Parts: sequence; C-alpha cells; structure tokens
Amino acid sequence: MISYLQVEDLSKRYGEKILFENISFGIGKGQKVALIAPNGTGKTSLLNIIANKDSSETGSVIFRNDLKLGFLEQQPQINENNSIIDELFTADSEELNTIRQYEHMMENNIQEGLDEVLAKMDSLKAWDYEAKIKQILSTLKIPDLNQKISTLSGGQRKRVGLAKVIISEPDILILDEPTNHLDLEMIE
Repeated sequence: MISYLQVEDLSKRYGEKILFENISFGIGKGQKVALIAPNGTGKTSLLNIIANKDSSETGSVIFRNDLKLGFLEQQPQINENNSIIDELFTADSEELNTIRQYEHMMENNIQEGLDEVLAKMDSLKAWDYEAKIKQILSTLKIPDLNQKISTLSGGQRKRVGLAKVIISEPDILILDEPTNHLDLEMIE
C-alpha cells in the first residue's frame, strides 16, 4: 500500500493539559479513517496539526510529496457576502487557477502563452468546470446557486464548505465533524 501520510511522535498540550503525547500512525492510499473520542480530547487539534493550521510540540507530519490535501473545518471558512456559486469559484484548484488565467488573458487581450493555457484548459477539462460544480451542488441538495451565503442555515453552509473542498479533488480529505448541522439524509 502506498503511504500518503505518516505521523510520528506527535504531542500537543494546552498549559498543563496534555491532549495527546507521542502518537504515531500512517494512512495509506484508499484508507478511510475515523477519529472517535470524547469532546475536548484533542481531535480538532490533531486534525489542525495534520492540515498545517496549528503546530505540535513534538513530532512530525509527513505527506507524500505530490499530494493535494482537502480540509473541511468544523466551521467552514466562507465569505458571507458571496453567492454560493461565487464562493465555489474562490476554491484553490489547478482548474480554477487555469480558468482565471485564461479569463485574465482574454479580458486583457494577451496572446503570449495563450496556446499553452488553452492546452491546459483542455487537459484539465476546465471547460466543464461549472457543470461539475452544479453536479456536486445538486448531489448535496443546494439548488439556488445565486443565494447569498449570509442567508444559509448551518447545514447549508456546511454543505457549501464540503462542496468547495470536494471540487478541489484532494488526494486526502480531512473532515472535522462533517455531520455537524446536517440532517440524516445528508449524512447518509
């Protein structure tokens, strides 16, 4: 099995409280792992360290070099002023970056390098990106793409955050309490 992630001798504490100490584990390609423990025991802290949003006191987190990580936080970071579709177009993906580059070149009539960008658009199938977004949103039961984020319920916001992570097509997907604010149908 191909190793995607290796965690070695990780420790974290807050003041005198030890959340975890010298933990080690690995995750391979295709594995699904659940982290189950009582509240306040360091699950989110561990996930934040793995996602490089926090640091540990000791130990290391090592990913295979060419991996793309997707991380859905408990409270997804989304812009309240955006519509759903605008928010999803802020995701960081090679497809979106290429689309932005292409649109910039078209708006500014830049010809140098256009052939390479067009070839990349073709190879990434970026021409179908909006259809891909709509398909993911449909699956997650988010019908109104123009609805403002500020008007969404907690569950709808969680689904938009999930869609934003899925659209980036990560190799490793970390979901921190992904079922919070979701009804049974969405959880299934």
